[in-house]
Amino acid sequence: MRIAVLGDLHLISPDADVMRRRLREHFALTQASFRQLTERIRAEQPEMIIPLGDLVDWCCPANLHYGTAMLRKLEIPWHLVPGNHDLSRPDFIGEGVNDAQAKACEAWRILGVDLSNRFIDLEDTRLILLDSALGTIEEDALEWLDEATNTDRRVLLFTHVPLHHEQIAKTIHRIDPRKNLQKYMQQQPCFQTHIQGRIDAVFTGHLHFAAYTDIDGTACHMLPLSITAHEAHYPDQGHFSIIELSAEPALHTVNIATGCRTTHPLVPPTRRRPHAMAPGLSTSLKKTTRPR
Repeated sequence: MRIAVLGDLHLISPDADVMRRRLREHFALTQASFRQLTERIRAEQPEMIIPLGDLVDWCCPANLHYGTAMLRKLEIPWHLVPGNHDLSRPDFIGEGVNDAQAKACEAWRILGVDLSNRFIDLEDTRLILLDSALGTIEEDALEWLDEATNTDRRVLLFTHVPLHHEQIAKTIHRIDPRKNLQKYMQQQPCFQTHIQGRIDAVFTGHLHFAAYTDIDGTACHMLPLSITAHEAHYPDQGHFSIIELSAEPALHTVNIATGCRTTHPLVPPTRRRPHAMAPGLSTSLKKTTRPR
């Protein structure tokens, strides 16, 4: 089983607001880069794609139709984790955060995109997709997470904003000391109570650069932009990851410009545990009571 994991894409439709396109030109002019990305994804032949959020640069009908159409052209099943930009709508300014988020989620739902908290079972591995788009995880979602991690399967967590932990904070600031951790890291400390000893690996985006740390046997993979921004530099941009679930699970990082790939263990050696080989795909979806 091979899963393509995509960092932030920030897709902008050619039909989106002209003034906002000009302001965000570094993301508006990435069509050639996105074509490179799709070609590399096809070459890797994954059976599933998980974008880690910020599929679009802002939430509007033109961008949502454009972003979903681009992914559907790949003809590979995909499951989106929401990012803050996916739920950000300029026309909702002045409304309450929850109301604005609910309207944005409804706009995605109309297009057939589920943004709720859910998990997918692949025989020996459970994939958990968790909404952290606004930088926090509500208490009922954490309770659901505890239930979702109660399994003998290998557990991989996919969420947009990096987890709150001192080691992750140090990792981020080692790469970019200017990063505002109030914005680029989840705000409630839940690692020891809900992650540690329960989850084998965590995949996040949001930072726009690549980083990695191992916290007590949980691998924390922070992915860069998976496209190359136009005339703007982001460290490690233009890479995506392939999770290979096999007898020896591995993580491949692919350069979209060259096709070169580097391979790393999916989880730290101290965390590895025996799992049955996954002969097929079985899907089980379980949602929180919240619409997000």
